Amino acid sequence: MKQIFLICATAALLAATSCSKQDGSQTDRAVRFRIVGIGEQSKAATNYVATDYFTLSNLGKASVELKSKTTTYVYANDILQGETPEDCHYFPVDNSALASIKVRWPDDAARSTQGTSIAKDQSSKEVFLAADWLSATLQNVTPAQTIALTLSHERAKVTFTLVGANADKKITALSIGGYTAFCDEEASVKDAQLILTPGSTDIKANAIGALSLEGESTQHSFVISTMPTLVAGENHTIEINL
Repeated sequence: MKQIFLICATAALLAATSCSKQDGSQTDRAVRFRIVGIGEQSKAATNYVATDYFTLSNLGKASVELKSKTTTYVYANDILQGETPEDCHYFPVDNSALASIKVRWPDDAARSTQGTSIAKDQSSKEVFLAADWLSATLQNVTPAQTIALTLSHERAKVTFTLVGANADKKITALSIGGYTAFCDEEASVKDAQLILTPGSTDIKANAIGALSLEGESTQHSFVISTMPTLVAGENHTIEINL
């Protein structure tokens, strides 16, 4: 499961932007990123766009690391750039390449606030996506070129999908192993989803869960016969046959 972000590192004049320097020496060298798309995830996983992540409350920033210095970039209209001159990175004036740029969402301050534990109740979209940490590293970044960035998931996703006679029905609620899954309100999304820590064994084989289906008042029990080893960046599909 990889999120594909096309990043435009532009050398266009940025004197009118927040990244402008007072001395004017590098105003055309400020690094900024244009997010123009997110690639599809693996089968049975629901795909979300950049605005779904970056417009979450208090999560509209990413940490950008370059040359051992980490700054905070802000998101607006598909653009990531430094909010102040101190929060900007700049391309070298000699046009040499930058060895690497690391991008992390949410930003480091938000990650510190969240901590490393995963929320148990992910029934809301905001909590679910906030748990879906993203990161990437760009290598040998040449000034004034459009850079294709693959932003990977740091954690694992588990998608619960119905098979058999109920395959066409929509899951409206699901709980298992002390977790409450996210069930998107969009009619086209019939699955339930969880973000979990890679390697987590909180949900084990033969665990018993409960789910509700759209248009039904009866809650259904189900058993997971096998549970895969959770891998960072992978979407693990669990099929449920009621």
